[in-house]
Amino acid sequence: MSSLFEQLEDAVITALTPLLLSALGGGASGYLEAVRPYQGDLSPQADDEDLNRVLGGASPAVLVAIGDDGSYGDVTLSRSMCDLKTTLEVLIVSANLRSPEAKARGDVSDGTGDDPGIYEIMEDVRGLLFGVEMGVDGVGFLIPSASTAIQRGGEKAIWRISFDVDMDAKKAAYSGDYHTSIRQSVNNADDDTADPIAQGDIDL
Repeated sequence: MSSLFEQLEDAVITALTPLLLSALGGGASGYLEAVRPYQGDLSPQADDEDLNRVLGGASPAVLVAIGDDGSYGDVTLSRSMCDLKTTLEVLIVSANLRSPEAKARGDVSDGTGDDPGIYEIMEDVRGLLFGVEMGVDGVGFLIPSASTAIQRGGEKAIWRISFDVDMDAKKAAYSGDYHTSIRQSVNNADDDTADPIAQGDIDL
């Protein structure tokens, strides 16, 4: 079974699928050329190798990753589970060739392109994820916590939206033998050679 991190990334990618171009399985008004998982630098520059490997030339695009930092919280009485507070990171990339302004504001309104721009993509992503439980057992709501402009001009515009998310961190299930009883012995305090005087099993 896949990990909670992987399940969460996959659920977010599914939730953002309507933003894909219809020819790629998205909605009728979709415009993204890619919605993919990502494991590179979360503040990449335009020439970043991991970024460009995952994009494969797609633009505009959205990349999804679990954040770099997480903190563990309250532990249950059974010491088998605790809270993990982490982030879900969404990188938004536009390589619109017209201008830095077109990368941010889009070029749809004048009829010359189909890239709505970073601003609108950010709003659409936030609208689909804000306050949503992604249907993954043990994962809570996604709450937007930060919006960061990583690179505005040049070859690509890159922004990042961060979402806070709480999830369950569970201890691995016990795989050994389970005991159903314990043996109790009554010993002679004055003569060790007589031990045990009596024995009995107690069911657990």
